[in-house]
Amino acid sequence: MRVKYAIQQLSDLDPEDEIIIAYWTKEWFDDVLGKEITDDQWDDISGAGDDVIDNMPIGDYLQAAATEILDNEETAQ
Repeated sequence: MRVKYAIQQLSDLDPEDEIIIAYWTKEWFDDVLGKEITDDQWDDISGAGDDVIDNMPIGDYLQAAATEILDNEETAQ
């Protein structure tokens, strides 16, 4: 995702709200891999990341976690 699109989406939110967000930069990969990635390579890597993220059940995991937390709090009351 391009930063400008993330900023555009985030600009509709209250700046004081808590959100869950994750991102990785080309520089992070450079550091972790110990080598410099070209812009073309980064385009391929970030594109592959979009495919994986779209197919991961992260929302399902967070929904299950939220349900468990809420159920535990209701039980404790």
